[in-house]
Amino acid sequence: MEMELDDSLTLDDQEKLLNLNQFLEIEPDNASALINRGNIYYTLDKYDDALSDVNRSLKLEPNNTDALKLRITIYKSLEKFNEALADLNKLLTINQNDAFALCDRGEIYNELGKYNEALSDFNKSLEIEPNDAYVLSCRGDVYIILGKYNQAFSDYNKSLEIDSNADYALESRADAYLTLGKY
Repeated sequence: MEMELDDSLTLDDQEKLLNLNQFLEIEPDNASALINRGNIYYTLDKYDDALSDVNRSLKLEPNNTDALKLRITIYKSLEKFNEALADLNKLLTINQNDAFALCDRGEIYNELGKYNEALSDFNKSLEIEPNDAYVLSCRGDVYIILGKYNQAFSDYNKSLEIDSNADYALESRADAYLTLGKY
């Protein structure tokens, strides 16, 4: 499988992609190599190629959590939220305490306007990792939508205590102040 390399690839990435292509010619059913190549394709915004590799790897290893997580990321980039949600549900049947999956599913529920479900997932994620600045900020965003401003500001402030450079928390808190006319 001959391919033209992209100028945006670093030399290391070009070499990795060439090596993966050569390796997959010899061993086309190597799930790990397919995931790695899919990840490189994803970073190049070649979502169809990335999805093709990840789907092939999941046919070989249906419960491969790395492949599921990559496919979720691809689906989110393509705004295929229902497909991402299905994979997140599968990921959570494999490990119900996966804080990444709970946060990701919470974000998707938020995108779909399912705020109570989003809040539930963010709460579960924070039970597992109570000092996750990003999840606190995400939960704060849902609280704003639900009109629970004190809880939102509490989450934003705690997020900033954990990570004073948390741009997402600063931006969300600033947006909330603007919404409330407190500027």
